[in-house]
Amino acid sequence: MDVALVPAAGRGTRLGRIGAALPKALVPIGGRPAIDHILEMLHEAGISRVFLVVGYKKEQLISYVEDGSDFGLKVAYITQPNPTGIADALLHVNSFIHEDFLCLLGDTLLNPKDSLKRLVEFHVQRKPVATLLVKEMDDVSGYGIIDPHGEEVRRVVEKPDSNEAPSRLAIVGCYSFSPKIFEAARVTRPNQRTGEVELTDAIQHLIESGQKVCYLKFDGTYIDTGKLEARTLASFENLE
Repeated sequence: MDVALVPAAGRGTRLGRIGAALPKALVPIGGRPAIDHILEMLHEAGISRVFLVVGYKKEQLISYVEDGSDFGLKVAYITQPNPTGIADALLHVNSFIHEDFLCLLGDTLLNPKDSLKRLVEFHVQRKPVATLLVKEMDDVSGYGIIDPHGEEVRRVVEKPDSNEAPSRLAIVGCYSFSPKIFEAARVTRPNQRTGEVELTDAIQHLIESGQKVCYLKFDGTYIDTGKLEARTLASFENLE
């Protein structure tokens, strides 16, 4: 697996003036833009080609990353003019990806950074249509939550109430997919609860159609820059 998709079109509405001035992927984490950490993780996972889905203030992000050669990658850009969900972002790259690929959300940081490599290796060995990286969370209301069965996923629910959650295992913005995810995304409609075309709903469609979906548990540090408040950004000074 050498291809990755990074959806990074959204605006950091919770990041105050920083989010208004910058695309989320350029928000500084540990003294460096978040996209630095993201592209380094992808390179360490063996990725060579990246499709970066851009939107809000895209010129700044494109100017910073350029062709990706500073990160040892080849980066191409796809514009998502009206971000309406991650599943919608996938459809913008449907005609460019024809093989299994890694998907890492543009506001997701993981430490240790070799976690992506472990996910890729697991996916290649098991050969499901999707593998989800998950972490046990106390508050499940802001995540896609899985219903696990052995190594497989029986169900996935987007942002459930605490009493409706099938487990405490939350998807942490990192996935490996086969191209079948594009077919599922194409028939996914906006979620009644969130109003967005949710990737979790597309994954649920795969499950309901009899496809094998697996998960891999992650016990390291997970940072969702989109959920941070502006005043907390300085707290992450030691991200390796």
